[in-house]
Amino acid sequence: MPLSENDVSLLFDRLDTDDKIKNWFDAGSSTGEDFFDQLKQLNDAYDRKKKDALNELVESLKKEEGYPPVRFCWMVLGSGGRREQVYRTDQDNGLIHQAVDDPAKQKEVERYFQVFAQKANQALASLGFALCPGDVMAENDFWRGSTEFWRRRVEQWVEKPTSENIRNLTIFLDFRGMYGSLDMAVELRQELMEAVRRRPLFLTFLAQDACSGAIGNPLRNDRINVKTEWLVHLVDCVRVFAIKNQCVETNTCRRIDYLEGRSIFSSEFSQDLKNTLERMLRWRMLANKDQLPSKVLLENWDGEWQETTETLRLLRSVTKEEFFPNS
Repeated sequence: MPLSENDVSLLFDRLDTDDKIKNWFDAGSSTGEDFFDQLKQLNDAYDRKKKDALNELVESLKKEEGYPPVRFCWMVLGSGGRREQVYRTDQDNGLIHQAVDDPAKQKEVERYFQVFAQKANQALASLGFALCPGDVMAENDFWRGSTEFWRRRVEQWVEKPTSENIRNLTIFLDFRGMYGSLDMAVELRQELMEAVRRRPLFLTFLAQDACSGAIGNPLRNDRINVKTEWLVHLVDCVRVFAIKNQCVETNTCRRIDYLEGRSIFSSEFSQDLKNTLERMLRWRMLANKDQLPSKVLLENWDGEWQETTETLRLLRSVTKEEFFPNS
């Protein structure tokens, strides 16, 4: 049953530490609650608090800067964009605003949203979402701009799939609108899909990037980075299939369901992927800065980690066969 607005707010306040979040997931598991239902509830709670903070900021800025000069949309990226954020990790966000033709008006618009974004990132940090060490935040000019700015940027990234452009796209591709004029993010997603449709070769480069890097093996290393050695392989490969098939969903499970519904993935393979995703997200909760001792995996989940790596290898193999079979 969906939570009420009040319940969502209370959930955020109640789960204010990593330990409390982990215990809440464990309690849900013991009573048979679906992990991904819990994950949705938690991310709804995150969204609610962020929206409240941004709304308060807009109201307070009216006294200093006036009303927002044009329509805008606050976008969340990364795990937040996928609604797969477990702990209150650092921020990944961007901002899109309506374009204007008048140069004087444009300066006014840019100044307002520069101030807004800086204050917004600080407001979110006060909620426990730390400032991004890589500066992937709306206060950075690189991740903030007009509709025309973002259309040109997406077109450039897709048209010229350099390593840097692929890296930026990998950060950006899971964006979704969270606050403001959400239709602006929807339209930008459509622009992205159209750009990819016109340049299908781009997907080859994206798939090659998704299949790069070693899959972690606890028999060979003392520690496994759950995020970079396991989780990212599943998320990135599923994303490439989703984009190729014009799926506008950003959540990995919904992308898998979409692909299963179009017979791209079999029902058995889809379930294996979702089981693997759940295991990896649960293991991330046990890890220290994503590092999980191999001894812990070998002693407690010997069969499960092997199933995980087998599924990831199969997904990689399927991705290579689909996007660059002759490499």
